[in-house]
Amino acid sequence: MNWDEGTGGGVSFERRVGAQVPLDCESVSGDPCAPGIETPGGRSTGEGGRRFVGMPGSKPPVSSRRVPDRTVRRRRLYLKACLDELERVRNSGGDPVFKGNSLADVRNHLQALWVEVEGSPQSEAFEEMINVLQIAISVDSPEVITPRQVDAIWSVLAKMHDDPDLDDRAANDLTQELIKGGVDVFREIG
Repeated sequence: MNWDEGTGGGVSFERRVGAQVPLDCESVSGDPCAPGIETPGGRSTGEGGRRFVGMPGSKPPVSSRRVPDRTVRRRRLYLKACLDELERVRNSGGDPVFKGNSLADVRNHLQALWVEVEGSPQSEAFEEMINVLQIAISVDSPEVITPRQVDAIWSVLAKMHDDPDLDDRAANDLTQELIKGGVDVFREIG
């Protein structure tokens, strides 16, 4: 059975192939097969100082972040460690020793994060949230922290992990979430 018999049509199809012309052009990147493509440069081109090459009249992309990407990655590492420890608290089954050890690890991670962000002018809201969380975790006895409070703290840390570049509005929203979760964020640390 050929094509015409299977479809019932008697239309013949013709395949057209365009003429192939050898490219004889030179590009900025030095690749003769990529005309007009500009690269940001590097060691191979010797033009590493060029930052953005795009369409004429276009501007380089503007980052909405106020803190460098490296700082964001470091913050996420500490926040992920806190989330892992709080997940252990959630799954501890009420064992006070296990819960106490995990909460101590969370305090240590928050303290390390505090040292990293303390005094940074771009991170005032983030620094404030770390301070609030340190107050929330600082308890005399691990039995005092309820599962509802652990869930609220975990939720706030997860949101901070997703966006570690907080502004004042986000910090206020997160503080309100802690308060709604039963966490006393205004308690004095003795």
